[in-house]
Amino acid sequence: MRQLKSFLPAITLAAICLVVAILLAATNLLTREPIAKQEEKAAFERMSVIFPAGETFTAVEISDDLRDAMATAECGCDEVHEALDDSGNLLGYIFVTRSFGYAGDVIVTSGLATDGSILQVIVTAPEETPKLGKEVEKDSFTDQFSGINVGEHAGTDSGCVQMISGATISSKAVCNAFNKAVDAFNTLSEKGVIGS
Repeated sequence: MRQLKSFLPAITLAAICLVVAILLAATNLLTREPIAKQEEKAAFERMSVIFPAGETFTAVEISDDLRDAMATAECGCDEVHEALDDSGNLLGYIFVTRSFGYAGDVIVTSGLATDGSILQVIVTAPEETPKLGKEVEKDSFTDQFSGINVGEHAGTDSGCVQMISGATISSKAVCNAFNKAVDAFNTLSEKGVIGS
């Protein structure tokens, strides 16, 4: 009996941990689908901002081999979509890329015309520091990318993007992610995956 008493706290703790784990798993199961729908809706809204005339955004199929080669060449992208108007005409492409910033991933949604010219860039930096790193989400920063020439990289060396003072790590992360989109566009165009 005395031995059982000595194990009682451990058994109680194990039971509490089991109940908490089951509750967390149930919460995850219940919220997974609504969160995915919310993220899908937010992605569609970002694409619609870049291509207001876009009626549908169709995912571009990339083979696993090409995706691996692009990742090795540091031009990997999370998603590529064709933006189509209501008549099915191709308006351009949406590239979703990411790079690690100060506190987490900085996600860049880049809109490129069919000739590769930069239409608009939207930045999502959920984990960056408020009032510093989050400044990369503002139009005053992202509008700079629209003036970049076709195929040109953004960054401190090019001088085409002014970094945000106090948030250079976040700014560089946006430039790196944007450069991945430019390189991905060029690679997919050369391979005939897009633009054919």
